This record gives sequence, C-alpha cells and structure tokens, in this order.
Amino acid sequence: MQVRSLTPIRVGREKSIVKTKSPYLLIVEDNPADSFWLKRELKKAEFGMSVTLLADGQRALQFLSECDSLPAALFLDLHLPGESGLHVLRTIRLSPTLNKIIVFVLDGSSSPKEITECEQLGVAGFLDKPVSQYDLANVVLPRICEHPSA
Repeated sequence: MQVRSLTPIRVGREKSIVKTKSPYLLIVEDNPADSFWLKRELKKAEFGMSVTLLADGQRALQFLSECDSLPAALFLDLHLPGESGLHVLRTIRLSPTLNKIIVFVLDGSSSPKEITECEQLGVAGFLDKPVSQYDLANVVLPRICEHPSA
C-alpha cells in the first residue's frame, strides 16, 4: 500500500503524524503499554491500514478536526487525561462530519453508567484490555467491513 504524505503535524509527546488519504486506524489511549499492545495486535491481524496513536482527548479532537480523511475506526479509552474519552465520544457524535466514525471503546474499568451512555451514543463495541486477536477478528473487522465508508 502506498501512502501519500501531505503535511506532517506535531502532536505533543507523540511522534510526528502525517496526514494521509490512505485508510488508517486511530488509537486514543494514554497508557503506553495498552496502546503498544493494541497496535501490535492490529498489525498481526493484518488490517492493511496504518495506525495513528494519540494519548489524550484534546489532541484527538484537534487531530480529527484537522485531518484530511476520517479514520476507518477509532479505538477510544474513556479514562484519558484532560478531555475524557466520553467527552470525545459526545463531541464526535454531535459533529455532522465526525459522527460517521466507527468507535470502539477500550474498556478497562468502565462504570455501568458510562457503558449505557456509550451504547446510547452508538459505539460499535466494547473491547476488554488487553485487546485480543479474537475480538479483532470477530468484533472489529466485521464492523469495519460492513460500514459504508470503509
């Protein structure tokens, strides 16, 4: 797969992110071990897409508002520093452009109230940390493939 790079942007402590028109997956997770694990599992699952990592909700919202194309899917931790994952999800669902994003919640310790709100906001699924190959094959991949913009 050829990646056409456009304008690189700096996002905090993360590496430089290149805006691209190629399909990509976005992980918003503040725990480096969890994001490393998920990125590794996504590569092993051979989704054929690049993976972009962000560590907080504010950077995620900024990135999404400035990106040239939406991610094929967003993996979102609810418990982030700064803007919470729940705030990010609410903001995405209120946006006519961003509300098309397929969102999977990375669940380590969500409360029943958070789970209910996420369901009402239309998340595609909840993935227990650490995310398994089984979940990627049986929960994530089918949802990405059935989505009209995938």
